[in-house]
Amino acid sequence: MTAVARIGRWMGRDDELPPPVAPGARVLSAVNLGIEVGGRWLVREVNLDLVAGHALAVVGPNGAVKSTLLSMLACDL
Repeated sequence: MTAVARIGRWMGRDDELPPPVAPGARVLSAVNLGIEVGGRWLVREVNLDLVAGHALAVVGPNGAVKSTLLSMLACDL
């Protein structure tokens, strides 16, 4: 059993676990992602592909809209 499955079982969410993804498969893609607030672009023209088995780091100083970018990718904005 994978770590994700164990955590899901511990949380009582077995039925919500996604199926396994093959290494190298594209799991998320964004094309020309952006958000403008009050006439100011916070994030503009972001393109990225997330691939299973690869790591991604979002780094920057405070206020560099890292959380905003991740919220946009999670469709939370």
